[in-house]
Parts: sequence; C-alpha cells; structure tokens
Amino acid sequence: MIFIFMIITLFSLTGCGGSDTNEIIEIKSPTNNHLAIEGKWEITDYKVLDKNIYPEKDLKNLKGKVIDIGEKNINIDGKAYNKVSYKLKVAKSDYYISYQSDFKIKDLNLDKDEVNVIVASDKDNAVLDFFNISESKSYVYYQGVFLTVKKVGNIDENTFVQSKIITGKNSSAIKSEDKGVYIGLKQPRKLQEDGTYSDEKYRTLWISYKDNKYQDIESANGIIFPRMSGIWTLQKKVKTDKGKHQEYFVANTIDRKTKEEAVNIKSDSNIYRNINFIGNNYIATEVYEGNKFKNNFPQYQVLPVDNLYVEKGLVIQDIYPKDVNSIYKSDYERVYSNFTNTQKQNHKRYIDYSNFTLKRETGKWILQGKISPLNKNNKSYDYTLSIKPNDNLVKYDALMIPWRTLRNEIPFIKDAYTSPDGKMLVVIVEDELLVYGIDGNNISEKPMERIRLKDGEQVIMAEWCERDYVELWDVFFKEFQKEVN
Repeated sequence: MIFIFMIITLFSLTGCGGSDTNEIIEIKSPTNNHLAIEGKWEITDYKVLDKNIYPEKDLKNLKGKVIDIGEKNINIDGKAYNKVSYKLKVAKSDYYISYQSDFKIKDLNLDKDEVNVIVASDKDNAVLDFFNISESKSYVYYQGVFLTVKKVGNIDENTFVQSKIITGKNSSAIKSEDKGVYIGLKQPRKLQEDGTYSDEKYRTLWISYKDNKYQDIESANGIIFPRMSGIWTLQKKVKTDKGKHQEYFVANTIDRKTKEEAVNIKSDSNIYRNINFIGNNYIATEVYEGNKFKNNFPQYQVLPVDNLYVEKGLVIQDIYPKDVNSIYKSDYERVYSNFTNTQKQNHKRYIDYSNFTLKRETGKWILQGKISPLNKNNKSYDYTLSIKPNDNLVKYDALMIPWRTLRNEIPFIKDAYTSPDGKMLVVIVEDELLVYGIDGNNISEKPMERIRLKDGEQVIMAEWCERDYVELWDVFFKEFQKEVN
C-alpha cells in the first residue's frame, strides 16, 4: 500500500502538495482555518465494499440522505458526532480503500495521481474517510459502504443545534449506550525442566455492553487491536537460522492482505522479545540479545507498528517534542547519582534515550526507563520517568473513579480501567478480571461479569470503543476468534 501520511489537523490545504516519497512525513498545519470539506453533501449512489458491517436492510435508504460536515461536528445516517477531529492522507493510486474487496483508488478511474483522503474521527474512533475530488462528485467511505456524494449547500449556525448527540453528561442516554474494550494480556515465560524458558503467551479479551446488557466476556488467543486504518493483529514469530533463535513481531490487517516483508536480522546472537504495551501506532517491548538467556531483559525498545523490523527502538524525541530530552536526562541523572560505586561499575554510564517502555501503575500507564548492565546477563535497573504518556502513545487512560476510592471499595485491587462514558469499570485482582457497572460515583455491589486470569497474566493493552463501533469490533473479534482458537 503506497501512500503518504500527513499527520496534521486538517483544514483547507491550499499549497500543501504531495510527495513522491513513501515514508511517513510530518508537515505544519496551514494558517487558513477553513475546513475544505465543510458543508452539506447528498448521497447519490453507494457501493458495498466490506460486508457484514452496515445493516443490509438499511442500504436502500442511503440515497438522498445528506451528510453535514462542520469543523467539530458531523451528522451522518441519523447519527451525530460532536467531538470530531480531522487528519489528511495524500494517497496514491495503489492506496487500498478496502482490502476485503481489493478496491483501490485507481479503480475510481480518476485523472489524478494523488487524492486527498480526509479521515474524520470522534473520540479516537474513525467516523468516515472523505475522498475529496470536487464539489460535484466526491466519495465517502462509511462503515463498509463507499458513498458517492455531491455538495448541495453550506452549514449554518442551526445545522447541529437539533442533533441528538450523546454526551458524557447525558446519563439517561449513557445507560443504553453500547461500549466495549479490547484487553490484551501477556502470560510470562516459565522455567522448564531442561533449564530453558517457555515462550510468553498472549490473548485478547472482548468485554462489551450491548443492547442494554453486559455480554459474556470473550477470549481469543493472540492479539487483535484497533488502529485508525481498521482492526489489526499482532503476532510473535521466530526465525531459526544457523542454530539461532531470533524472535520478532509482525503486524497485519485483520484480513491479512498487507504483504509480509522478508525479515533480515543482522544479529549473530539469539534474540528474545516480550511485549509490555500495545497502542494504535507503537508497541513497547523488552529485549535480550545474547546466548545465555535467563528471562532477564536488559534493554527496552519502543517500535512503530508500521515498521516493527527496525534494528533499534525509537528515541523519546521521535514521539515527543524536542525539549523532552532534558526531562529524560534529568530523571536519568537523578537515579544514577544515587548509585553506589559498585552499581556504577556494573551499569552503563551513557544516557540511552531509546531505553524506555510503558507499564501499568495504580490504574494508569507510566513511562519507565532502564539503566542497562555492562554485562547483558546481569540485572538492569528500572526507574519511573516523570514524562507522562502523550496521545501518540496512549489515546485514552482516565479513571473516572479515583484510585484511592477504588482501593477502599474493592479489596485486593491491582489495576483498574473505566470506559470513556464513566459507566463501566474493569478491575484486575490477584487471579481474576472483574467488570462492574457505575451509576454516578457508585459501583455496582457485585461484578456484572468476571473471568479467571491465567498464571501471572498482565494487561498490556486496553482499547475502548463506543456506539456503532461496538458491533463492528464484535464482528471482527469473533472472526479472529474462529481463526485462532
């Protein structure tokens, strides 16, 4: 898939031309604050690209409907979104509109080498993709259906006033609002009788509230996770070459249509990798490279999902503004200055700005740094960074009920997550995951659902969805479940 991501908040993009490079590039937002696709767009035709997403019985009613698009609002198909943000992709002809239907931009037969694809999202969930061609004819990808649209008017101050928007303050609406979460779990390696260690194991839980009731918790072996481009999977693979054991990760779209690249690992040593965290665009890992593996990992690496084969992890400045290095350095030096002479002799002195990961602590994700040993078979030293995870790493990580309150109300609590609408609470205790309802600040007396955790399982991912996306995520999860279980 050949495209260029322009990671910006999108308004009118006059003067922002494309590029022949296939790499991800970053550009500045233009100064003009007029949204290029703002207005009323009538649906004139449609084509189903991805089946089982949009209700088949409602397809015949699409023609003639009007989509309202504003700077922060979208009304589409009887649904209203009021916290909309926009990003732009300048896509070339080989860009896939749908993997399932093998449908690309070139299939539109446009007299253009590049097309502006405007991605609209609400609360970090994709709403639609707008293929901006002209006012007389453009295209919208929405819930598996490819819509042909034309501009029929402008929005005004009254366009969104009457919209029935579900907000966090509308408690009566929230009670019936569907919601769900993918929880990623990791089960640690175990020492075996022959002195070697087993592989770690991963699985994903699907927890949902749908049709006014909590659904049974579903479990699938392996990792399924959401991205702005759809639902993806993540796999651990092992390359055995010349007697070496070299682990690496592969990310792919749920339909497996992204071509898997040939892996070229330059190291002559064994490589062992574990996952500590999974986000939309990055995974945080721990790595051992050597020939005396004892389940210790002297190095952290954060890897981009779009290029998991990089030899080195990203440095902190790749994800944060430039001034983050000074904070990182200060945290490192504070810890290193308290080392004993023996510790200083056994650990690396230089600052490694790529040696960090994400882990859970008291109901939130934190950044953790590592000072690696000079001898990779010795123990390293972990410390907490004073840098909070930003939106590039973690899209949502809020506890609607304070951690102190949860500790008082739920004995033996180890971790907790709340849904964005504040109505669902997921709790980790010693050997179970519990799901509670929340009414105001009150937690339900008993868990609504529960599932036993396997020995030593830890949470490495929590990705939420709401409303229409619950059904969509449910469909994808059950398809994945059939494949892997």
